Amino acid sequence: MSGVAYARQMLAHANVRNDRSERLCAIVRREDFLGTDPWRIVQRPSGPPLPVNDPVYAYQDAAFTLVPERCVNNGSPSLHAKVLDGLAVEPGQHIDHIGAGAGYYTAILAELS
Repeated sequence: MSGVAYARQMLAHANVRNDRSERLCAIVRREDFLGTDPWRIVQRPSGPPLPVNDPVYAYQDAAFTLVPERCVNNGSPSLHAKVLDGLAVEPGQHIDHIGAGAGYYTAILAELS
């Protein structure tokens, strides 16, 4: 799936229409923030790792486990699209983002400001 198709799909899930957010979600590569361990989609109970760390898995509305024993994941892309849109960040604004994940949403915020 292309970055543009992924971005449009996540924004549609979030009922967001924002060309700037779409562009940024398309250019920040999600797979770069999922780590090198075998990827796992968040499931209850925990499911098996994916057969291979293939970016095709990353471009869906699914959260990926980052530190399973601490319940740390990289979050739902459509939820974050909604939240990022609600922030209405303008170029030049400063943002403090305190997180415990892999930095994917921080990277998108950095591009927004």
